[in-house]
Amino acid sequence: MTTPALDRPVVLSPGRALRELISGTPDTDADALGIPVGDARVVVVQTETPHLLERLQRAIPLPRRCATTSTADEWVLLLSGVPHRSGVDAAEREAARVLTELRRCQVGGWHGGISAPVRGADDLPSAYRDAADCAGLAARDGQPFLAADEVWARLACARLRTVTRSALPTRSPIDALRQHDERNGTPYGETLGAWLGLGCDTNATANVLCVHPNTLRYRLHRAASLIGLDLDDSNQRLVLQLAFGD
Repeated sequence: MTTPALDRPVVLSPGRALRELISGTPDTDADALGIPVGDARVVVVQTETPHLLERLQRAIPLPRRCATTSTADEWVLLLSGVPHRSGVDAAEREAARVLTELRRCQVGGWHGGISAPVRGADDLPSAYRDAADCAGLAARDGQPFLAADEVWARLACARLRTVTRSALPTRSPIDALRQHDERNGTPYGETLGAWLGLGCDTNATANVLCVHPNTLRYRLHRAASLIGLDLDDSNQRLVLQLAFGD
């Protein structure tokens, strides 16, 4: 009589463990990473160029306290930190060093992002998302990489903009203004967006748009009167900033 084999626990490689942890897979053992998670940083490198990540991965040596995983267009690194006894954020320093070394390879076509410090394994999915979204912002800015610690407000606004459209009521004033511009060839939406993006600074906006400040004021007044906007209302201005923001 054959005795059934006992179920053996699956031993994960560090790369597979990292992929499961950043994906939020339940019950994944963080010990499989082989490095401490506390005070770590997640780094994401993204590209649309085939096989570029393979070249980058061969280009530089990685820190010893590091776990990585990759797909065809994304390379994820977890760089372990140490307690901040000395006031030095070792993981942040290593993350910046790795991305700077990649930049020195003079191989373009990629952008990177660095997360805020990770307190534990439960933080890894959100830290991964932060680093990936920072890489997306870096691509839009034409920068090699950005860190969530430095662009946290832009990161939040970019995410809010993705849901602003669904949050607006049907036939919102914003839609009405855009439709007016399309029908009449007017620049009211562009003017309003530029003014909001420059902190409602009339002179600075006039300079950017190459118009007289009085022309700018007229356009803003006309835009507001066309669709019933109150540009002194903080709620309306916030929604407008998100809707017209880049």
